[in-house]
Amino acid sequence: MEFTPYRPPHRRPGTGCVSQINDHLWEGRYSPKWIDGKKHARNIYAHTREECEEKLAALIVQMKRELAELKAAQAAMMSSKH
Repeated sequence: MEFTPYRPPHRRPGTGCVSQINDHLWEGRYSPKWIDGKKHARNIYAHTREECEEKLAALIVQMKRELAELKAAQAAMMSSKH
């Protein structure tokens, strides 16, 4: 009997989503709310679920870094106006 880890029906907020498109392709999607109030979605594609999870984790780190830089730039711009 092969061990399969328990996967809850819903992922935790902020972890993106992974779905199987066809037999050979998986899609990872992450859609954080940007500083303008809109959601900016980015997708990644991979051939296995594990590869997709790894790419999605890297994408989330990259997008959080971009968002932090944008927030810092906006805060600097707001403080320079006063």
